[in-house]
Amino acid sequence: MQFKNSKLWLSLKKTPLIRTIRPTYIALQNIIDPLFIYAYKNNTGWAKPIPPVNLRRITSGPSIPSYVESGERIAKSLREGLKTANKKITDVENVLDFGCGAGRIAQYFSEYDEISFTGCDPNPNLIEWLSHNYHSRTFYNTKFHPPLPFESNTFDLIYSVSVFTHLSEKLQFSWLQELQRVLRQDGIALITVLGKHGANRDDRLGLSNNLTKRLAEKNFIFKRTSGTKLQTELVNPNAADEDEIYGLTYHSKQYIYQNWQDFGDIVDIKDGVIDDLQDLVVLKNSK
Repeated sequence: MQFKNSKLWLSLKKTPLIRTIRPTYIALQNIIDPLFIYAYKNNTGWAKPIPPVNLRRITSGPSIPSYVESGERIAKSLREGLKTANKKITDVENVLDFGCGAGRIAQYFSEYDEISFTGCDPNPNLIEWLSHNYHSRTFYNTKFHPPLPFESNTFDLIYSVSVFTHLSEKLQFSWLQELQRVLRQDGIALITVLGKHGANRDDRLGLSNNLTKRLAEKNFIFKRTSGTKLQTELVNPNAADEDEIYGLTYHSKQYIYQNWQDFGDIVDIKDGVIDDLQDLVVLKNSK
């Protein structure tokens, strides 16, 4: 078990001592982070841009190796998911990274020169950094709600990692409809969700209580957590009700098969293939 993911650590984070020293620790991280980036690149030969720790922390945690290596693992899983729909990345012309964050996955998909790559995210700081560091690619600061600033039938591949894991039921349907609009006919959408695999993992780590059982009973769970409050302030600061917040969402397979069919053919749902945590839903736009 990783200490930072343990129930003990979550409890310690709430103690007065940790709350007192945390701002100082984060400020120190921000100051010395350029040295860590330089050392990592010097030791590994890594040539791609690495975002500063205040941006990495938003999407993948402060660790530089985690940003680089988890992005590579997830990109590989997405390419494998594309194969499920009988397509290869070299068959694709226009890609959208929906919810691109700090570029953890974009750094691997944007390296294909023959592909037109676009990323979008509601956090303007992330988009500013990506636009500055990936000049040949296009990034948009989009809103928490549809629509997207793209014409219909623009992309033949859309992937979205750790976005639908945070949306309310109402908002997920709005975004599924919007992604279908900008996806070409027979285009593929690769969407990650937290399902039974993720619920089991959380139960094992002591991060939840009987979540697997509750998901089996309800099929869809959306909840507000202390950890998602800050994210809501970053991406939708004027949130007024549950449909406006950035929460934590779990989908059962049964729920997806019953409720997502209007937004494309469900080619496959691959259990836990995204970093041994999230499931991957492979959708083909049959509109």
